[in-house]
Amino acid sequence: MGRPRSEFKKDQFYFWRYDPGKGALSENEWKLEFEAHITSLSDASNPNYSEYFDMGRADPKVFYSGANRTVNLSFFVAAMNKEEHKRNYEFLLPKLGSLTYPIYEQGNGYNSPHILFQIGGLLSGYGVITSLNYDWKPEYPWLLTDNTSLRPLYTDITMTIKLLANSRGQRPNADKQYFTENR
Repeated sequence: MGRPRSEFKKDQFYFWRYDPGKGALSENEWKLEFEAHITSLSDASNPNYSEYFDMGRADPKVFYSGANRTVNLSFFVAAMNKEEHKRNYEFLLPKLGSLTYPIYEQGNGYNSPHILFQIGGLLSGYGVITSLNYDWKPEYPWLLTDNTSLRPLYTDITMTIKLLANSRGQRPNADKQYFTENR
């Protein structure tokens, strides 16, 4: 099957489940490809510093103690026909939501599912989803499905992704490309 990152295209928007110790999971089951409209995208890097005071100094010594990077993303998914509507509510949205739940392994406790993601040609990375919200506004149009239930045609989604080392274990480095590399 090859590694999932080779499957990414710059004009697409992907999430792919990637479990620690196992790697990428089945393409048929876990490649979440959205035809979404991004409403907000932010990328924040936060270096951390510790201060220590030495005797005889009024100013502190400042030591670099680490960094973290988060991507905040808002988008909406619209269903333009019944097939898209069914795919959104029976596959894409539930699978995306399940990426916030633990993976239990007998005898090993639990772990978080990790993701590989690609957002157009701007951002790609490896991380964990730290928040995920679905929002359905009352003024959105709704569709009657199977003559029994109503579901909205539009879903607003906001999420935060905490970036980790990439899938090959490479750590962030000031000498490396910050945004998506040209492939």
